[in-house]
Amino acid sequence: MHLKRLLSAALGAALVATAPLMATTVVPASATDGSDRGDDVTAQAPAMPEDGQFTRADLDVDLGHDRAQRAAAPTIPSRVRASSKSQYKYNEPIKIKGSVQAYPSTTTGGCAANTWCNINADGDKVLLLKKKAGASEFKVVDTKGPNSYGRFTFRTKSKGNAVYALYYAGTTTVKPSSASKKVKGTRHPHLKVRARDGRVHMSGDIAPGWERKRVLVQRSHREHGTYRTWAKPRTNRRGEFRIRLVAPATGKWHYRLVIPKNNITFATFKSGSWGVYRRYS
Repeated sequence: MHLKRLLSAALGAALVATAPLMATTVVPASATDGSDRGDDVTAQAPAMPEDGQFTRADLDVDLGHDRAQRAAAPTIPSRVRASSKSQYKYNEPIKIKGSVQAYPSTTTGGCAANTWCNINADGDKVLLLKKKAGASEFKVVDTKGPNSYGRFTFRTKSKGNAVYALYYAGTTTVKPSSASKKVKGTRHPHLKVRARDGRVHMSGDIAPGWERKRVLVQRSHREHGTYRTWAKPRTNRRGEFRIRLVAPATGKWHYRLVIPKNNITFATFKSGSWGVYRRYS
């Protein structure tokens, strides 16, 4: 009997020593849509969407050209080449960069005949115009003179869905030209995902105008798998929310945040994903 009690005690001690110490760990996965990680030092910087090209557009813009320019009837075609990201969060700076090009029929300066090349547009005008979602007309946002290489950069802040257009005024020899692109604007989640004391929490402060409304927390077994809604936390009167992300007994759950659109002003926001799992040591 005494030997049996000693054996039982020894076995019990071995089980305690080898029992797994459980902790919950968050592993950030690369994002595909430019989600905000806040100041979470454990999160990986998201991959940004590929730049989107502006396409040619016919804009009826009256710049009040002087009489000499109208009478000159310019014949050299021009085009505006520009790009920007396709989606921005609220108040995030939009950067639009590009160049003005011409297609002369004869060799002019360093530009060969019948070839598109950047023109020396120093002193000319390029306008940035914006048409908000639901609006019927474009409004001028900014005016810049491209540099001597025909290049320009515009910066403005996202306030929601809009179509942005660029208009080159032309000269007495070069025709005007324009290009446009639809840029989506989402609400800004100011999103953070943090692991502390073996628990993982997602929190956010959504702007603008998302007080006492629900957001969607979705999850999937795989980073690029099918995501299904797991929880619908409601924000408080300041647009803030916080929710704990749980881990499966084995494997990993991938979580992401979705802010649905509720009007034409803002597009649906989808964050990148975070993988949450249990760590045994």
